[in-house]
Formats: sequence, C-alpha cells, structure tokens
Amino acid sequence: MKIGILEIMPVGHFTLVESLLKIFTSVEENNIFLCVRENGEKNLLPLSNLFNNQITIIRWDSSSPLKLLFKTLNEYYLDRLYIVTLEKYYKDFFSFTFNCQINLFIHNIDEWFDTRFSYVLYHLFHEATNLNSLIYSFKKILIIIL
Repeated sequence: MKIGILEIMPVGHFTLVESLLKIFTSVEENNIFLCVRENGEKNLLPLSNLFNNQITIIRWDSSSPLKLLFKTLNEYYLDRLYIVTLEKYYKDFFSFTFNCQINLFIHNIDEWFDTRFSYVLYHLFHEATNLNSLIYSFKKILIIIL
C-alpha cells in the first residue's frame, strides 16, 4: 500500500509522525511517502536506522506554493494520505482535490475541553514564546470561551 504522511508545520508533531512510521512500516509491503518541511527531517534522524528503505521523504520548501507539494503527492497515486497537522493551511487543503483517501488526525483534543479559567490563563501566557504564538493562544482561548 502507498501511504502518505504529511507534516508541514514549522515545529510539527513528530512524536505522532514517528508513531505512524512505526505502525505503517511494520508491514513490509507498505511504501511510505513522508512530507515534511525542509527543516523537519532533522527531527526524524534518530529513526533513520529503523526502516528498510520503505520511506521516501518529500521536502517542502515553505517559500514555494503548497499546491506544488500537493501536485507532487498526487503524482505518487497514494492509497491513503494522513495529515498530521492542518493548523493554518485550511484554504490550501480545501481548495485542492487529492486523488486518494484523506485522513486527518485530531490530536491534543483534551486541551479543547479543559475550560477552567485558571487553565486558560496559564496557557495563554506560558505557551506564548513570541507574538505569533501569543496571538494563536489568544484565538484558541476565544474559541474555547465562545
């Protein structure tokens, strides 16, 4: 089976990517097409010895349009595509037609259900490492409250 795993966020959730790789490479017939940001591959270097040439890494340069990456994925004629983090690229995903089954991982969902005021305030200020993360935390809190 040809399986795509797409993680294109700057930081990403590479523990989930690692889990997916271990699951899908446990079947020798699977071919994995892993899409990561140009700097995301370094997060997977400790895993490089674990896989028997089942993984093709597709690097995405964030200065190029995301649609080019999607077209490249379509050229592999995947059976399934697993999107690890969708985050801010909603319009790009929804405006493109993939030629395979799409699976979106919903993870860290427990954050969305803990709405105690103390929890919300704590995460607003402790998750913020720069202006963008502060803005994201604020938007997330507004969604939770509303």
